[in-house]
Amino acid sequence: MDGQTLTFELNGVRGSNFVMRDQQTQSDWQQATGEAFSGPHEGRRLELVPFRITTWGEWRARHPRTLAFVIEPEFREQYQLMARRMADMAAFGAPGRPALSTDTRLSATVQIHGIEAPGGYKAYPVSLLGRQPLLNDEVAMPVLIIHNAATETNRAYSRRLDAQLDGRSGGRPDDQLDEMTLTFEPAGPGPVVMTDRETHSEWNADGECVRGEFEGRKLEMVTLYPSFWFSWAAFHSGTELYGEPSR
Repeated sequence: MDGQTLTFELNGVRGSNFVMRDQQTQSDWQQATGEAFSGPHEGRRLELVPFRITTWGEWRARHPRTLAFVIEPEFREQYQLMARRMADMAAFGAPGRPALSTDTRLSATVQIHGIEAPGGYKAYPVSLLGRQPLLNDEVAMPVLIIHNAATETNRAYSRRLDAQLDGRSGGRPDDQLDEMTLTFEPAGPGPVVMTDRETHSEWNADGECVRGEFEGRKLEMVTLYPSFWFSWAAFHSGTELYGEPSR
């Protein structure tokens, strides 16, 4: 933050979501948003590092030289306790502490993936994502969510592609070259998982075009935030919910 490296420690709970305090400025930060709500950094937000939740097998197959975090023995019991608490919340629907606000569109402990986009938020129940391999949707911008049933992995990308970067027009008028919004369809099993309707190019699950007009181009990754509904709704006021009519 402003060239200073901050070191964080647990400093309680707010809205049934834990609070971090940095040792350097004593500012308090909300885990759900990465935003400081008190102290010298109040109103500032930590930069999110893009991440993906998947299986160790799939990750290692794609990144064979990866490093793995190993739990330190002295903290093993604390990790096990947290894992049991999370499992109990998912199974029995008990947040444990009051949330900042209540949104009854879903049960409190329904597991969702959330997307933050400039101008809006949207939550996707994990159970609904598991029913379709591809989802073309809008969250203040066009997005694509890909579901891999074998590993229960979800990926998200922007469906907007700058069509002018490589000078290939595909016969489109100049006023259509600045930006394209692609619409994707499943292409069956194998390395090619989808095609776009606009150019019939072929794409893999990593959002890379492997054949067609945009070969070698990649879609911009969009981070999916894993959360319980009560926490997402409390810290993302006005969030849209996939599966209900837009407000």
